[in-house]
Amino acid sequence: MTKQKFETALQQLTPRIREVLELFLAGKSYRVIAQSLYIGGNTVRQYMMKVYQAFGLENSSGLPSQKVQLIALFAQYKPELLHKLTVIESQNQVSSIITASNTSISTKQNTCTNEYDPNFIGRDDAISPIDEHINLSRDNLFVNLMAYDDTWVGRQNTIQNLKQKIITSSRIVILTGITGIGKTALAEKLYTELTSEKNWNQLLRVNFDNQDQSDFGSFVTVTDRWLQECGILVTPEDRQDIPRLQKKLIDYVVENCCLIIIDSLEWILKGNQEYGWSEFKDREWVNFFRLFLSQLY
Repeated sequence: MTKQKFETALQQLTPRIREVLELFLAGKSYRVIAQSLYIGGNTVRQYMMKVYQAFGLENSSGLPSQKVQLIALFAQYKPELLHKLTVIESQNQVSSIITASNTSISTKQNTCTNEYDPNFIGRDDAISPIDEHINLSRDNLFVNLMAYDDTWVGRQNTIQNLKQKIITSSRIVILTGITGIGKTALAEKLYTELTSEKNWNQLLRVNFDNQDQSDFGSFVTVTDRWLQECGILVTPEDRQDIPRLQKKLIDYVVENCCLIIIDSLEWILKGNQEYGWSEFKDREWVNFFRLFLSQLY
């Protein structure tokens, strides 16, 4: 993007969106932004999506995240707005799966956590901060945690219970609950806990609520991006051969301590009000989960 186009995009933002953007660039979390401007966490996310759209930033395979692209733009054209501690997220980001579906986490036994459990994180704690990067892995990678920050307190019974399941018998843990209750924050908290138990040096994730691409729920699209984040070469032939693509991903998670966080899983399911939404639109996800469970038993 040229400087002129950058300035034009910046000028087109409404004053309110500009306020959100400036706080974001100053290193403030979504939670702090929401509290400072007296708006909801979802509103902050919506405003940031409008910022990404204004600057033409895409969230697609082969590209850094929209956040990274945005920070890079301002580092080039408006560095004075960037907080000095803003850290570009690591490109190395999952062998358990956390799924968050309005679902979050990974198990051999499918474990559902009730959102009404008194140990479960409350709605007020769920506004997503995104800039508290915590150095977690043995390779000193900065992992981008979207919803969890180090002010977390409580929910120890739930955390210990789920952590024990993941460390021992579970490969897929499913967290269910209404939007904003804190499923993603709990999933990320579990990741921080797991890093102290084993060398969980990979975190892969996808949020299916970010529907900025027509193929956003495609197994091939998501797997392609995950493999590239793991530094694995993906050829055009791989993309045409789905079993080969599946095998590459499975081989990686079998050989490495990875955690996969899947947010808003319900967006890639199909069904109806009467019978519920329980089938994957892309059946390759079914094949992947079957293979995942069979290989990791």
